[in-house]
Amino acid sequence: MHIYVLNHKGVDILKLGNDLENGQSLQVTIPANCWFGAKVTSPDTYVLSSCTVAPGFDFSDFELADRQTLLTEFPDLREIITDLSR
Repeated sequence: MHIYVLNHKGVDILKLGNDLENGQSLQVTIPANCWFGAKVTSPDTYVLSSCTVAPGFDFSDFELADRQTLLTEFPDLREIITDLSR
């Protein structure tokens, strides 16, 4: 699975999985103030993942990404954004 982390420097692609010798990680940390999305890398596969937030979580602080807002903020990442959003 790839996790795409959007920030003002561009996009970081993190590889999540158990193949540590080929650059995958069992867990990753997403920095604050970044948008992220995930995608399986092999067709006809699936993944079960979770997201933990620290230090604590409050729904009043939660913001679901909006495709058009992301496209405006990150025009160079159009392909990734349209692939991972509705």
